[in-house]
Amino acid sequence: MVRLAPYRLWFVTSFQAISPQGLDKSHPKVENQRPNSQLAFQENSMTDNPYQTPSSQVDRPTGRGPGGGTGSFTIGQSLSEAWEATIGNLGVVIGAAIVSTIIMFVSAITIIGYFVVIPVMMWGMTRFALNLMDGRADFNDIFSGFTNYGSRLGRTLLLGIVMVILGMVGNIPYYVGMFMDSDILMGVGWLINMAFSLFIMSRLYFAILYMVDRDLGAMESIQASLEGTRAMWGWVILLAIVSSIIGMLGILALLVGLLVSIPVAYLMWVSAYRQMEGGPPE
Repeated sequence: MVRLAPYRLWFVTSFQAISPQGLDKSHPKVENQRPNSQLAFQENSMTDNPYQTPSSQVDRPTGRGPGGGTGSFTIGQSLSEAWEATIGNLGVVIGAAIVSTIIMFVSAITIIGYFVVIPVMMWGMTRFALNLMDGRADFNDIFSGFTNYGSRLGRTLLLGIVMVILGMVGNIPYYVGMFMDSDILMGVGWLINMAFSLFIMSRLYFAILYMVDRDLGAMESIQASLEGTRAMWGWVILLAIVSSIIGMLGILALLVGLLVSIPVAYLMWVSAYRQMEGGPPE
């Protein structure tokens, strides 16, 4: 088991509907407490507090705590956490990347492997990345998709098919230009495809993270991804651009750098997801 240095935990407490008499520090306890109206505060045991205020009424600080995200993310924190997770666990990261790549390459050659192996390997690599970001990754995570095989294969395969179809929709104007042999239409189609990729497809990159982390279905994951990024679409576009640049930097390092740049680029998305949605479900 590989662990990262533990992240700082941030906790927010609020007091609502306190009785007119107020809370006198001289009294050891407040009588007749009601979970829906008051929040018990224990200075030395904040995690045992059963009276948590609804998240919609709390102004969350930057950072994440167990089970609660900020609803937003920063590019700087995403890059920093992705770099720390990769460099701090470089051996297992490279090992997992090499083994999974070989398995998926061989599966692709068989054709049928596209449909029965690659989807569950994608599930496993996503689980590995989530656990890596949480400081508890294990090499065997890459094979976790084979557990409950039928369900995970079906959901991941359906998600992949939907993503491919949506990607083809964005390419339609470009193909129309090719069919009509019009450079102008091809240029316009290329611009439309770029806009579609940045404004729509990039927001769906979180879908598989929602699926694996929350054990959702394909369409539920797509819906969760769109809803989760609705107020962050501009930052998602920037994340897509920055992570793409970082991923390509490995080519400049004679391809060897890809062993670091590709994991960092992908883990930026995982970090952004954790910042928005918080820690793993219990």
